[in-house]
Amino acid sequence: MDSNSAISAIVVQADGHYQAAIKKYKKIGDYLQTATYENENDKKKAEEVKLSAQSNTALCYLKLNEHSECIQVCDKVLELDSKNEKCLFRRGQCQLSMSNFDEAMKDFQEVLKLNSSNSAAKQFIQKCREEMKAYHEKEKQLYASIFAKMAKQNEKNEIQATNSDAKTNEENKNEQTTTTTTTTTN
Repeated sequence: MDSNSAISAIVVQADGHYQAAIKKYKKIGDYLQTATYENENDKKKAEEVKLSAQSNTALCYLKLNEHSECIQVCDKVLELDSKNEKCLFRRGQCQLSMSNFDEAMKDFQEVLKLNSSNSAAKQFIQKCREEMKAYHEKEKQLYASIFAKMAKQNEKNEIQATNSDAKTNEENKNEQTTTTTTTTTN
């Protein structure tokens, strides 16, 4: 594989043609997977390029809002390099977009452990907290609404039962009065 393919993938990505870039990055990874290396230095460089191609693939999926795919690619990269800051950050962004707040928070905090000056991770931790709070508040309101409707329905059912009992009692009284009147008249 020549460096022109790698450069071409980067240019395609920059132009916004993320699907085409994904194909090129996969081609790079496939080539590097099957290549044979004469020495360890070449093999190490190939692994770095492969990680970079996979990281860029994850970025393309992120830009396409294909969060599950992005997470899968990030997981593959993190299996090989557990301290890959970019993939931790990208996976965190996807987790946040999918409302997986705890997972997102873990990823952003891990980024901060690796690089305490990462201001974007700090901002996303704050955003994650805000969205988590808003989500819980919305959930709280939803349950309050459900319980209010249930209470209203129970009250309505009780009133109907009371009215039904009252009607039955009244009908029984009328029936007894009619029976008593009929018996006294006979």
